[in-house]
Amino acid sequence: MTPSKTERLAEEIKSRGLVESRETGNNKPVFRKPGFAGVQQFTELEKALASSIKRERKAAGLSRETLAGMVGIAEQVYGRYERAASHLTATRLIHLCELLDIEPIRLLHDVAPHLWVKTKREADDRTKLALLVRDVPADVLPSLIDIVMHLASAPSHRGDPPGLEDDEA
Repeated sequence: MTPSKTERLAEEIKSRGLVESRETGNNKPVFRKPGFAGVQQFTELEKALASSIKRERKAAGLSRETLAGMVGIAEQVYGRYERAASHLTATRLIHLCELLDIEPIRLLHDVAPHLWVKTKREADDRTKLALLVRDVPADVLPSLIDIVMHLASAPSHRGDPPGLEDDEA
C-alpha cells in the first residue's frame, strides 16, 4: 500500500532529523534542523543576521548613509535591516555581500553554523577553510580541488553543486 501524504511527510521529517517548531505569526508547525543551542526562532536568526551585517559594514569603514546610497535605498530603510525590523530578501543579501566584499558563508556561519556540521568547532574550521580558499590563486584551484577530493572520506550526499560538474564528464 502506498504511504499517505501524512506518512510520507513524517518519514521525510524523521530522515532529515528535523524537529517541530512554532514560529510567531504562523499557526501551522514548521520543521527545523536544531542548532547547537536548539531551534532558534526566526526572529532570533534575523537579529543575528542584522548584527552580522552591521559588523561587516563597520569593518568595511562605511556609514549607514553611504551603504544605503550604494544599495539605492533611504538610510532609514537600510537602518531597519540592521535592527532586524525589516526582512532581508535573498537578493538584497547578495547585493550587500557584493558591496561589502564578503562571502555569504561568513554571514550564514554567524547565524546558523549548524547547517553544515555537528559541532561549533567544526563549523568554525570549515568556514575558515572556505574563506581561505578565496585567496588561493586561480591556477592552483584545480590542484587544491584534487587534494580536497582525495582527503574527503566520502563524496557529498548531494554531489556537485549545479553548474560545477567535472569538466571531463
